[in-house]
Amino acid sequence: MEYKGTFVNLVAPQKIEFTEMELYEKDIGSNEIIAKTILSAISPGTELAAYMGQPPLRPSIQQYPRLLGYCNVARVVAVGRAVKDCRIGDRVLTCQSHRSMFKIYAKEVILKIPEAIDSAEIAALYLYHLGYKSLECGEVASGTTVAVIGLGPIGLGIVRLANIRGAAVTAVSGDEKRLRRASEMGAQTMHLKHAGVPVGQCDVVITTSNSWDDWLLALRLAGKGGTVVVVGFPGRGMPLPQFNPLDPQFFYDKQLTIKAAGNAPDEEVQRNCAHLLDLVSSRKLHPSELISGQFPASDIAVAYKKLRTQGSDAITFLLNWS
Repeated sequence: MEYKGTFVNLVAPQKIEFTEMELYEKDIGSNEIIAKTILSAISPGTELAAYMGQPPLRPSIQQYPRLLGYCNVARVVAVGRAVKDCRIGDRVLTCQSHRSMFKIYAKEVILKIPEAIDSAEIAALYLYHLGYKSLECGEVASGTTVAVIGLGPIGLGIVRLANIRGAAVTAVSGDEKRLRRASEMGAQTMHLKHAGVPVGQCDVVITTSNSWDDWLLALRLAGKGGTVVVVGFPGRGMPLPQFNPLDPQFFYDKQLTIKAAGNAPDEEVQRNCAHLLDLVSSRKLHPSELISGQFPASDIAVAYKKLRTQGSDAITFLLNWS
């Protein structure tokens, strides 16, 4: 059987093409699957940076043409003869880019989705995985005082997960609407960045921001012996800071630890997402709370524009490929 589809291809700043592709069931490897995408979720920070022309974070990645997205829910339509863990008809979560279909090794599947759970609840689950990893890096437990700087979808997800763990959560943002949303998601304390934030009182500070000002704020918020967990990319797309980002007053006097919550091995991603799926199944976690709406996949540029222009009114969107 032949499958025809398209994938999103960024060919220049703010220029997206839908490139046609074909997959053939006769060519499927013994350990591969073919799946058709149901929904994919936009990761605003990463995707908008690429869309607006910022260079890739890693030199090994070419700037154009470039794939976008990494949160994909799809239904399996074909399996190789040696595949045991996936069947035709299963819904799966993967890190595939925005595309209508794909062929991958079965071991690349993050998890299979129980039929009782809606696809929209799972499409954004990987964004929570990034937050979950940051909490693991910071060894956040019940009673830990945590500050979260930056309240995009990943930051808000961190707030929710930290609350589930029983941490004392402070949300920090320059946006009052996002602070109210953080309160709804479990933050006990909210602070506007420009209004003055109590410093030196947090066990763990998690920053999802690229801003050097927010990096300095993270160093100030952390208490003595505290940990700063970096989910964002400090300095990306910005000139060099006017201060020493490793100032001795923080690292010598306060004995801070910096940890990066970045890429993880496939096994860790699968394990973390399985735990998050358990939270969804037990109704402790609702990933759809991050979703501001859906667009047909063909309207991805419209979705990007709304994310850029609507500010705090839009957290992220799903793309519907049906």
